[in-house]
Amino acid sequence: MPESGKFYEIEIKKVHMNWGTERTTQSREPVAGEGYIPIPDEIAKEIGIFNSNAFKDTEPKITEKLGFNLFDCYDKDGFVGKLKAQGSSHKGYIYPKQFSKFNDLKTIGTWFQKNNVSVGDKIRLTWTTPTKIFIEKV
Repeated sequence: MPESGKFYEIEIKKVHMNWGTERTTQSREPVAGEGYIPIPDEIAKEIGIFNSNAFKDTEPKITEKLGFNLFDCYDKDGFVGKLKAQGSSHKGYIYPKQFSKFNDLKTIGTWFQKNNVSVGDKIRLTWTTPTKIFIEKV
């Protein structure tokens, strides 16, 4: 579980801002406006961020847990939504590749637009509590 005060900064690339149209897989139709926030592997390990693979042996079976792979996200204007840490670099790996809003890839894309985030800009995610993240453009 992340500690209050932990943070990381990440440079935003075109694919992060346009995931619905820039992705390399063709598993579904392109969707404009989707975005995600990458989580470098070393950051996930250092801070203690997991994906749903970390819960594969839980009884009863769970896939989300606040403070582990689900976080309440805020910015200067208030509540952004619940961010879910998801994806993995290989099957069964417990550390995630990215954050997106729980069940909605467009919220991060909208947040990028609302905050005038451009390719090459950095954003910072800071844990204000083990279950809450403050997000900002730096």
